[in-house]
Amino acid sequence: AMAALPPGWEAVPDPSGAGDSYFWNRITNETTWERPTLKAPVADQVAKSSESEIINPIVFFEIRIGNKEAGRIEMELFEDKVPKTARNFMALCTGERGKGRHTRAPLHYKGCPFHRIIPGFMAQGGDFSRRNGMGGESIYGEKFDDEPEGLEMVHDVGGLLSMANSGPNTNGSQFFITFDAAEHLDGKHVVFGKVVAGMPVVHAMSEVQTDANDRPQRPVSISACGIIRHSSRRAPSATAPVTTASAHTPRHTPAPAASASASSAQAAAGADGGAGMSSLMQERLKQRGLLKAQAEAQQAPESDWTEVKTDTGEVYYWNKKTNSTTWDRPPDMDKPATATKPGAAAPSVAAP
Repeated sequence: AMAALPPGWEAVPDPSGAGDSYFWNRITNETTWERPTLKAPVADQVAKSSESEIINPIVFFEIRIGNKEAGRIEMELFEDKVPKTARNFMALCTGERGKGRHTRAPLHYKGCPFHRIIPGFMAQGGDFSRRNGMGGESIYGEKFDDEPEGLEMVHDVGGLLSMANSGPNTNGSQFFITFDAAEHLDGKHVVFGKVVAGMPVVHAMSEVQTDANDRPQRPVSISACGIIRHSSRRAPSATAPVTTASAHTPRHTPAPAASASASSAQAAAGADGGAGMSSLMQERLKQRGLLKAQAEAQQAPESDWTEVKTDTGEVYYWNKKTNSTTWDRPPDMDKPATATKPGAAAPSVAAP
């Protein structure tokens, strides 16, 4: 039986009836002629760990400090050591799991703030529902258990990713990024990744001024997030990595759509030959793109902004539907909402 496709991918039959089909990712709108490969299940990875090596996935955050973009952080997730924790974080970066069963909020880090920053120690975030350290949930439910191998890894440098919790086996969506070594957390928090690019952005986060309760006085948030590289398997004897075709790193990327006249000439000459997109394929993708743009325009969230005052008296605006923040008053804001003070209540997730 043919293996299942990875999430987001689907086979598209050639409308001409030639029998060939290509593969389209409904999330990124990318295409490939080669069948994308599904990641090996965790049990298979564990069984064959001595025979092959896992190439871990890489995800990213675009960080916004105040009203300016600070830059990108790229993070490797230790899926070879803690697959359940890594896949939870990866899915929260892509937002592919919809809404949470407990919070009813989108399971997505986009727009999520770092609600607690301690210079020289860490920045904590991941509360996408209440935004103050009291909320969030995992893709598996409200909480999930610690993975033993993650507890064995140590917090010995800055730039490590580790799960925030309220005791053993209480992992949700909240996490922290270390600024320096934190050995007192060893054995208590699951280490599941590390920053591989963008440490200057992490340093900029550590320099944001905070109040007496470690709340940043300027909003620090994740303006965008996603995945750069999926995990794959590499044999020890291979001379070059064998990567898995994915939405972001396809082994073969079809040529971009040409003009109608060029497409007609190419089809007439029979020059496609499977090496690029046929004119029918180009037209179908164009129609998909137009329909997607129309659907997004029709489903644009209504304005639901709230005015938020910081302890220093500064005001920013938060949209509770889109989880986005801005220093500028939204032009479509009909009337100011009741000002609230983020993070006023004590966090339910214990401080790391």
